[in-house]
Formats: sequence, C-alpha cells, structure tokens
Amino acid sequence: MSILLGGFLVMLLNSLVLVLFDRSTALVYMSNVLLHVGLGLLLIVPLLLFLLAHIRTMPLRWNLRATAAGVFTALSMGVLLVSGILLFWGTPTLNRRVLLTLHVVSMFTSLLGFLVHVSLKRGVRFRFLLPEGIAALRRGQVLRHPLTLTFCAGVVVSVAFFLVPWLKQPDPVYLDTGNENPLAASEALLAHEGFFKEATLSGSKTCGQAGCHPDIYAQWEASAHHFSSFNNPYYRRSIEYMLERRPVEAARWCASCHDPVMLFSGRFGHRMPLDTTHWTAHEGITCLSCHAITGLRDLRGNGRYVIAEPDEYPFARSTNPVGQWLHRQLIRAKPEPHREAMLRPVHRTEQFCSTCHKVGLPPAVNYYRWLRGQNEYDAWQMSGVSGNTVRSFYLPAQPRTCIDCHMPLVPSDDQATTGALCAATVSWLPTRRCPSSKATTSSSGLRRRFCRTPSPRSICFWCASTVAPTAPTNPCPYCVPAIGWS
Repeated sequence: MSILLGGFLVMLLNSLVLVLFDRSTALVYMSNVLLHVGLGLLLIVPLLLFLLAHIRTMPLRWNLRATAAGVFTALSMGVLLVSGILLFWGTPTLNRRVLLTLHVVSMFTSLLGFLVHVSLKRGVRFRFLLPEGIAALRRGQVLRHPLTLTFCAGVVVSVAFFLVPWLKQPDPVYLDTGNENPLAASEALLAHEGFFKEATLSGSKTCGQAGCHPDIYAQWEASAHHFSSFNNPYYRRSIEYMLERRPVEAARWCASCHDPVMLFSGRFGHRMPLDTTHWTAHEGITCLSCHAITGLRDLRGNGRYVIAEPDEYPFARSTNPVGQWLHRQLIRAKPEPHREAMLRPVHRTEQFCSTCHKVGLPPAVNYYRWLRGQNEYDAWQMSGVSGNTVRSFYLPAQPRTCIDCHMPLVPSDDQATTGALCAATVSWLPTRRCPSSKATTSSSGLRRRFCRTPSPRSICFWCASTVAPTAPTNPCPYCVPAIGWS
C-alpha cells in the first residue's frame, strides 16, 4: 500500500511539473512526459496486486457505501491508465484532445473517490477525514490538516494553470544584437557561444520518416533549398572563383544563406579550412536551418538572422529503432512543444523570407562600395499584391504574402498535417515539363519529376534532382552539366 501511494504521489508531483511548465523547452518538458509514462507503467502491476489482495481480505458487504466508493475509485483509475496508454501508443486517428481531457478528469475522480472511500471506512485510522474528527481539531491543527493542504495545493495548481500561459510572452520577430559579429563577413549570429556540432542542423531525412513529414521532406528534397550549397554546380563554381580572388572571410557572406550547416559548425574557415567535398557541404538549406532561427536582426536582408541550437525532443538524433520509435511516440503524445519550438512567430511572417531574399553587396565582399543585389522582398512590398502601397496600377481582391503564393496548402497524407493539408515547398518548379522526364505520383498526389536520359555527371534543374548518367548519347536538353561535379 505504501509503495503504491508513494508512487502515485511521485506521479502527481510529476503531473504538477507538466502543468506548470507546459510551455517550457521541448527537451525538458518531454523528458518529464517520458518519466510520467515510465512511472505509470511501473505502477500497473502493484496496483493490480493491491486490488486483488484488497478484494480478498476486505468484507465488501460490511460497509456498502465504502465499497461503492472503492469500486468507483478502481474504475476511475482504470480509465486513467487506459487513457494514458492510448495517449502514448494510440493510432493518429484517435482524438487525443478527448483522451487528454478524459485522462485529467479521471485523475481528479480517482483522488476524490479515494478520499471518499477512506473517509467512509469505520475505524480510528481515518477518523481525521470524518466531520467529527475535523470538528475536534484545534486552530493550529487546521492549517496542518491533510484536507487543508490538499485544498491549498489545488488552488496553487489552478492559479498556475492559468497564470503561467498568461505570463508567457510570444517570441519577438526582431532581436537587439548590437553590431559585433564573430562570423564576419557573414551577417548571421549564433544565439550562444561556440559552434554547433556538424549534425545539429543536418538530418532532414529524420523529419521525413514515416509518421511525421514524408510529403514535406519529398518536396524539400527536390527543391532549390536542398541544392543551395556545393551540391549546386553554379554556386560551387561561383565560390571557387571568389576564393581565387578573395579570402575565405568574404565567401562567408554567402554562407549564412547557402551553407548554414558548414558555417555554424565552424567548417567555413573557422575551426578548419573550407572543404567543399565534405558531406556538410552538400546538405543545402536543411529543415532546421530555417526552423532553428529565433529572430531577425533587422530588415536589411543578407542573412541577418539569429539562430540557436534546435530545441528537440528526447531521442531526436537516435539511430536506434527503439529510440526513433520513442521519439515519434512522444511527438504524437504531446505535439505542442514541438510545434512551438519549430514554428516560431517569425516563421509566419513575410519578413522571415526577406532575410535571404533581399541582397546588398557590402564593400567587405566586392571591395568597392555597397551595391543592391536581387531584392524580391522590397519588390513585393512596393507592389499592389502586398496591399501596402498606393502607387501600384493594380490591386488584387485580397493582399497576398510570400507564403500565400510560394507555400500554398496542398493535399497531404502526412500525419503531422492539419486537415489533410500541408504547406507546399515546390511552387518554384517550372510548369513546363522536361521532355525526357517521367513523373511519379506519391500517395498524396504530389508529382515529382526525374530525368530519364540525363547527360553524364549532371543535375537537371527542370527536374530538380541529382541524376545518374544513364544515356549519355541522348542528353536531356534541360540538364545542366555539372562543372567539377563529383
């Protein structure tokens, strides 16, 4: 009995942590969720043994009211355990909001049933819960009474439940960072000291595993973002040309938008010389390269953002099947911290796109003077589409942002989507088909193009895929020979 009550007391304290710190970091919060699940599983066997022993030894008909309260408590605890198991192991089709509500309500009904059950038992052991026992208490004893302490704890939990989310302020879009930049000539900043590990921003394939974002990963894999780094022959040759005439520091100016994995791991001439054959040089703009950004320095573009180490769930980087399964189950059980960590307020704004899609060449790069480069953000801002100008000769019925056109919602089978829709990332692809390509259709109806007859060592930018040489005598007219491609 003491082991069971002690275990449930620990679970209640753990539940209090889950309530009070519902908006804390994903790693800390989900580690407590994992502890909560583990404690619940460990208490199943002692609970069953106690119930069997209690039923065998107690005269059930001697006190029918206490028996009824005990049966109610046992049923509530059964609902509590079953709803908890379904929350963690249930299929995605289950209504988790209903299950969570049932889980919380059954916790309170279990506590209430237990208190009623022990108060109705005849004997001196639980006399302090009876009305005559409470009436016999002195004033000083009232404050130390278990019911008084329980009531005060309930008030604290109730107030904290509403107060903590109210005190939580949304993350700002712009961050005051000053002018110092240890990554110069890159204009991006790390939110903490030291470089990332090489694997910190990589591993987009993990996001695309079954049960998470396979459709979004398939779109990214064939996108220009994936081929932004040294896996792009044009970019690779541009940097090689630049390094022939400028020091590596000047090339870092490009890296904050084209090579974030290399830049923030110190492989862009910081900790070690630039190596364009290393695997980090072919990662491109990964999922976490954008989703780890916490805010913008200003609206000047050129990759002027602040990035922090991603706040991931436990076992996010595990290569063990058990660890990967636990990671997926934790996200399914409680996706809100993951969503808040990976989709910050800045990600929902058009200003977020401007940090890399607004370019100005500084003197540190061209050794001349400041020059404007491509600037899609200001072009949008000054057009009628933005709804922010009076000079445009046309105005659409509704203003549209970058996301509205370039990331429209499309049908998806991803379990992580809402309403069977996900934000597309392939709208940049041309509508004209590569004449020597074939199209395949995924389970969600998204079409991906692959070259059928590419030239040797090439990338088809119509197909947006790295392709192997299959028919060199009949090259695809839209495939671009990869200069120095390896």
